Amino acid sequence: MKNAAKRWLKFIVSAVLLVVLLTQIDLRAVLESLSGVKWIGVWVALALFIAGVFIRSYRWYILLDGLGMRVPLRKLTSLYFVGSFFNTVLPTGFGGDVVKSAELAHTSGHSGEAVGTVVIDRFLGIVALLAMGLASLLVAGDWVDRRITWVISILFVAFLAGFWLLRQRWLMQRLSQLIPQRLRQPILSFSKALYNGLQGYSGRTLAKALVVSFLFNITWVAVNMALGWSLGIQASLAQYLVFVP
Repeated sequence: MKNAAKRWLKFIVSAVLLVVLLTQIDLRAVLESLSGVKWIGVWVALALFIAGVFIRSYRWYILLDGLGMRVPLRKLTSLYFVGSFFNTVLPTGFGGDVVKSAELAHTSGHSGEAVGTVVIDRFLGIVALLAMGLASLLVAGDWVDRRITWVISILFVAFLAGFWLLRQRWLMQRLSQLIPQRLRQPILSFSKALYNGLQGYSGRTLAKALVVSFLFNITWVAVNMALGWSLGIQASLAQYLVFVP
């Protein structure tokens, strides 16, 4: 009964958010752009999108396996589809990560490690995407606004720095001093588990997951290219490689 109530609550919240979204866009303009859509491009994009979910699920499997957490790939794929749904319908790109973390923590009983794998999973995907964007900027030419170059470069460095900070014990100790005494124990217990989870990865595990991240991001660029083609957008491969990140 309780689980059914949760499902209905998620459905109602999602429906309300979709209605709010539809009130913020020009439906007539959207319908006009869709009137001449080439549906073969849409179906190709859908197939690539679904393939991307399986690829990311495998990346998550690699990260969990690196920590000695044996979670079936089938289960992870199911959670990733659920997470993708919430990332799509909620007004944030991270809502699905929260859902995945909570479900995995409930299933495995390791809340810190569960969140840690989701953090690293998201981190590797973004770093790979930004790295592709930076590499593309080198050959993009003068048509790219320099502000875009700066944004991608700063984000790339920021994510690398963030990963380094997350693996520093001194940071957790410093932050613990800022936490109110009554909240310190539960937060520190969770933070310690998260820190231990992040420390548990070998270089080989991270390298394998990063390779899978590049493979996924190639499919994500291809998804955008297929949709752009279906809508008659004239853009080069270099443009997609720069602007998708």
